[in-house]
Amino acid sequence: MVAVDLARAVWDGVWHSGVNIVTQVPADLTYNLPAYRAIAADPVPLAVGGATLALVLLGLRTLLGSMVGRDHVITHVTGRLIPAVAMTLAYPVLVAQGFGSLNAAASSLGQVAIGEALAFPNPGAGGPLLPLIWLAMIYYGFRLFIRLAYSLFRLLVALVFGPVAIILWAIPQTEWVTWFWLRELLAWSTTPLLVTACLALAIPLANGRGGFLPAAAFGIAGMMAAYDLVGLLGMSQGGGRVGSPMGLIRMAAGAASGGGVSAGAQAAAMHSYAATERAAATERYFGFD
Repeated sequence: MVAVDLARAVWDGVWHSGVNIVTQVPADLTYNLPAYRAIAADPVPLAVGGATLALVLLGLRTLLGSMVGRDHVITHVTGRLIPAVAMTLAYPVLVAQGFGSLNAAASSLGQVAIGEALAFPNPGAGGPLLPLIWLAMIYYGFRLFIRLAYSLFRLLVALVFGPVAIILWAIPQTEWVTWFWLRELLAWSTTPLLVTACLALAIPLANGRGGFLPAAAFGIAGMMAAYDLVGLLGMSQGGGRVGSPMGLIRMAAGAASGGGVSAGAQAAAMHSYAATERAAATERYFGFD
């Protein structure tokens, strides 16, 4: 019993440590990393400068709009400028809270399942062939680890440009930068959660509890699926517009800021999304990656 408690304590320490990039977004390697903090922009001057530029451009647009009979100053200020400034100023807090929520979700999803499968294997189910399965799992695990290190670095780069991308949303002509950045952030920050779901299924199967065939087939397949899910939510067509998960987020944000979307446009968007997903699935199935 003491050995079990000790093993669980060690596993909990490893899970929540800064070196775990597989199932967590470690703070020590992202927003608390000294290299990141050395080059991260101060959100306060960015918010002030961005708001000033947005107001100047808004004034020019209002002046032009008064000539042609159109003026949307109130809508723009309340729907874009104020939220952009507020989110830019709160950016460090939003990042820390968001990553904390993702890590908590991943822990509740896979910490116990993966830990018990690693601590209590069942070698008798697969006989002498089970070690071969685990050798294959180690190979695919190392491949996944390298992919996740790449994912973490992409996330770190996205974090650096976060305040700039957010304040640029206040300017309609530069909002495409915000959507591109948000796609990157969503893709790489949610990767550990998706990978945890795969490993929580694959590792218990690979330890031989369900028999040799599930261990051989689904264990390795789960590791391969985890590799393919890295950055999945960032895949899109058309730069984050309709036809991707980011496209649906963009539609919701547009409706919230006063740019409502008709029912016909929503139906067309969903049809486009389904068609794009079918095409992407076909490409992945017949691809050579």
